[in-house]
Amino acid sequence: MWFAAPEDVIIKKMVYFREGGSDKHLRDIAGGLRIQGERIERDYIQLWADRLDLTKIWTAIVDREQGSQARSSLKRLQRCSSNSGIHARIVVTPQRQCSPHVLKA
Repeated sequence: MWFAAPEDVIIKKMVYFREGGSDKHLRDIAGGLRIQGERIERDYIQLWADRLDLTKIWTAIVDREQGSQARSSLKRLQRCSSNSGIHARIVVTPQRQCSPHVLKA
């Protein structure tokens, strides 16, 4: 029995999206990235995205994922700050992870 690596599934889903345009493939990719998290070898995906002319699609997926993480963190901070009377801001680190920094009013 053969199993595909998550990175290869993501690459193939990008090919399917390019061919058919179905958002289902993008949702599947987003779910895979959420579930696998840091275990995904993004450099491998980037390499194959470049080779298969999927770079624009991969970049859009990564940008969308970062925006989703930032919005999620912001919602958590807004709930926290509204209850405690503090102001908060989001700082995106070079590792593409959001880290909340709380500032006193």
